[in-house]
Amino acid sequence: SQGILECLAMKSRALAVSGMDSAAVTNALKCLDLGRVSQTDDLIFAYKTYGQVLYWLKKYQEALDVYNNLLKLIRGKYGTDVTENMPDSVKELFRGVYMNIGQTTYWLNPNTKGDYAESYIDLASSVDVLMGKNSGWYVIQLFRARISYRNGDYELSEREFIKCIEMHGNDKTSTNVNNMTAEYIGLSKSCFKQKGKLQEAKRYAQKSFEIALNSSNPNYKKDATEWNYELYAAIGPIDSAYKYLKLKDELEAASIKRISDRKINYLIYENKQKENEIIKEYENNKTLVLMAIAIVVLCFLILLSSPLITNETVVKYLGRFGLLMVFEYMNLFMHKKIGQFSHHNLIYMLLLLIIVASILIPIHHYLEKLVINKIVDKSKKSPNKRKGNSESKKTRNTKIIIDAK
Repeated sequence: SQGILECLAMKSRALAVSGMDSAAVTNALKCLDLGRVSQTDDLIFAYKTYGQVLYWLKKYQEALDVYNNLLKLIRGKYGTDVTENMPDSVKELFRGVYMNIGQTTYWLNPNTKGDYAESYIDLASSVDVLMGKNSGWYVIQLFRARISYRNGDYELSEREFIKCIEMHGNDKTSTNVNNMTAEYIGLSKSCFKQKGKLQEAKRYAQKSFEIALNSSNPNYKKDATEWNYELYAAIGPIDSAYKYLKLKDELEAASIKRISDRKINYLIYENKQKENEIIKEYENNKTLVLMAIAIVVLCFLILLSSPLITNETVVKYLGRFGLLMVFEYMNLFMHKKIGQFSHHNLIYMLLLLIIVASILIPIHHYLEKLVINKIVDKSKKSPNKRKGNSESKKTRNTKIIIDAK
């Protein structure tokens, strides 16, 4: 089940990134349902996947509910508080869920202060200290900078954003490029809110746009372009604002087209999978139909050839059984086509099945009558044949007696 869970998790994440919201949630729910019937560790993994998908889709309230349930599950298995004696893998679980709740809470309430979110981020930081490493230092620092900005402490948020940028150094990996784009945007916003720092705000905004051009994720280009447009629309010059507005519209159109293409490709893939399933089911149905026909034919051959079956009630019973079996297998064989033809309208499907039954019933009565007549004729001939054999035997006995005399 672990392999199936991981496949569903990877599929749901990929669909979420591609903009397939409903398909991503469906696969994440399948992962969660499978986790519920498995071990606790599998359920924890499934909850993390489901929460992550909802977070990426910006369904923050639902994601927060999932993360809270995940925290209860982890505390129920390992204890309420993180202790030094816990394995690092368990500490990492606590740190991750604390960070998830903090991040989700921050985005869920954009117009409120980030005190509640910061409390969970501090818990995640304390677990890092307990583990003796700074595995989550960057994310923690980034959200502290964002929370300081939301709380109105722009000088502090500026310093914290600069710390995040310094952490990356000359690392030009795609992840760091994306992170630095977000950091320079945040740094520019912090400077914009302070008096006498408009030039710094422009410089950092331009820097975010230059870094975003090297990003493989178009969403970061879009974010940098939007902030540059908002900044120049507020402080000028207007020509720069218009340039970024035009670029912003182009990126939005490209984003819509990209998401549409992904959805179309996914639908094509899903339809292909369904077609393959239908073909496989059709082949199986053909085998079942052939077996049903063979059984019915064999029953009729037994009725016609066996001298033991002469009871008309037995014939009628077997005939009705054969009729029912043929109808059921025909229904199984034709169900898909009937559904397509009637567009799955229940009334039309029922009418089509009634038509099929009205064709089969007269055929059944005709065959039943034919078999009964055959058996009756055979029954009439059998006594005459036995009588003829008895008379021949009597004649031979008489002849033997005369010869003896």
